[in-house]
Amino acid sequence: MVSWVTHELLGADFHDLRLTERLLRIVERFAARPAASIPHIGDTKAEAAATYRFFANPAVTVDAILQPHRLRTAQRAAEHPLVLVAQDTTEINLTTHDDTAGLGYLSDPQSHGLLLHNLLCISPAGVPLGVLDQRAWVRPKDERGKRRTRN
Repeated sequence: MVSWVTHELLGADFHDLRLTERLLRIVERFAARPAASIPHIGDTKAEAAATYRFFANPAVTVDAILQPHRLRTAQRAAEHPLVLVAQDTTEINLTTHDDTAGLGYLSDPQSHGLLLHNLLCISPAGVPLGVLDQRAWVRPKDERGKRRTRN
């Protein structure tokens, strides 16, 4: 039996089958422990290190990961005469982390982190069909390197 992860993400193209296999293992682990961070999705430190290496690989991009999911999302959307696409922006507040160099301000100018924009495809009945796009970005700091404040 093929797992939902394999069905959803098989076809991710990193130009290396080992990276695709690693992606499937990582997503399976996150699915089993959805609230866990990378150090806690696996059972060993070696698994966490392998996960960090995977995401640090230049061939691993958001677009490469999302491409097969986008295809499956489009297939599910084609089953409906109408779909909705909801846009959401989430703030990821990293103010309390030690190494936050380069991160801009959030809605509170004293907080810094990044913004995550998602486009979610939804059926008219409210059933999520998948993520169509996802982009992360940071607001720029002013020329003095300080976080901007609101007027």
